[in-house]
Amino acid sequence: MGLTVREKYAWQQFMDEKHNGMGNLIPGTPLFVYPGTSATHLAYIRDRHKYVYATYDAAYADVVSGRGDAIVLMPGAHTLTAGATIAKNNVSVFGWEAWAGLKVQRPSASIVAPAATDLFTVTGTDVAFRGVTLIPITQKVGITFSAAALRLAVTGCHIDMNVAVAHTSTKGIIATGAAVDTYIAGNTFYSLGAHGPFVDVTGLLNYHVADNDFIVLT
Repeated sequence: MGLTVREKYAWQQFMDEKHNGMGNLIPGTPLFVYPGTSATHLAYIRDRHKYVYATYDAAYADVVSGRGDAIVLMPGAHTLTAGATIAKNNVSVFGWEAWAGLKVQRPSASIVAPAATDLFTVTGTDVAFRGVTLIPITQKVGITFSAAALRLAVTGCHIDMNVAVAHTSTKGIIATGAAVDTYIAGNTFYSLGAHGPFVDVTGLLNYHVADNDFIVLT
């Protein structure tokens, strides 16, 4: 490979944030989401990252299925226009602390479910949630996933069921089919005490659920 070609490749790596850090460790492209209304903050982030969005929905629309893209949620409360379906493959949703390699009790990037909908419905393969605070609403689910959602991973997240009105139909992570190789570890589940299950593994095959904290207020 000639010098000119290598220089062009190195510059493209730099522009796509593939030269170091987490951006270099994932196979795809990092897409950053800033939830605030400050034009100054948004301009600051756009000066430092190539792909920056104001909403999760806009970032997900640009994700390429199977490429290994990561949606990185900056600190703050993120909202959805509707329940989020992840049907694309090999997509990761990171909180900024997890993206930086930090471990915290409650990640500062949170996503609240819209009215009367589950927060996330996963049907794609190799989807991951890493270091995000997920807040389902009353009688709905934080993450529901089908048999097609092979190798779903949820790590370092905080599933906050304490904000919803107590109801046994309010649930954390629920399988709706015989998905294979599910990995749920190192999360904190937080509840008022009169909710449905934090995790329902009914029908799952070859799953791993371990090292989670289950906090129930009474």
